[in-house]
Amino acid sequence: MICDTLNIKPGALTIIGSGGKTSLLRTLANELSCKGRVIVMTTTKMYLPTEMPIVFSSDVAELSDALAKNNVICVGAHTVQSKLCQPNIPISVLKDMCDYLLVEGDGSKRLPLKAHAYYEPVIPPENDRTLLVAGALGIGGTIENNVHRPELFCSLCDALISDEATPERIARVINHEALSNEVIINQCDNAELRAGAERLAQRLRATVYIACLKEGLLCSF
Repeated sequence: MICDTLNIKPGALTIIGSGGKTSLLRTLANELSCKGRVIVMTTTKMYLPTEMPIVFSSDVAELSDALAKNNVICVGAHTVQSKLCQPNIPISVLKDMCDYLLVEGDGSKRLPLKAHAYYEPVIPPENDRTLLVAGALGIGGTIENNVHRPELFCSLCDALISDEATPERIARVINHEALSNEVIINQCDNAELRAGAERLAQRLRATVYIACLKEGLLCSF
């Protein structure tokens, strides 16, 4: 299982980045539910999951009851955009209620790559580990069409918005931000995408995993 390859331990795990962050979150939630109680949440905004119960209540008793009936639940508050936002209950309380607290810590507008604004990611103080995801589909495409916050990305790698998102430029941004010492390069759906991912991996100052999450595949680089 992917959770075993990543050696996921009990505690709080925040997933950040782009190109498969939500897929990883939901895959881990499903796998870890066989090992213990799992709570999924966001510190920003996320789309409503359909594969697990969503609890909007901030009442501890109601949350405990939901966890007693389901080994994995998503906890959050409503937003005006029909998305989920951070729950109205202390994260420390949620962490104490479960074995695994899985947190989505930023957004990416469904683009494969991103640069982080000064207020991102939103990682809770209770966090134990952070995984950064990047999408191989963005490698070789234009920065303008494949990167969330393209102007910021360009400023970090001395590029123009019309330039190619090369492995060198992507690595420069990820290394500069230094948000996690573990990077998962997802969307390696074929040999060409994997080759681009490997070029990126060689340039990262981090432990790197190569993945095709939609096929349930992940391995160390």
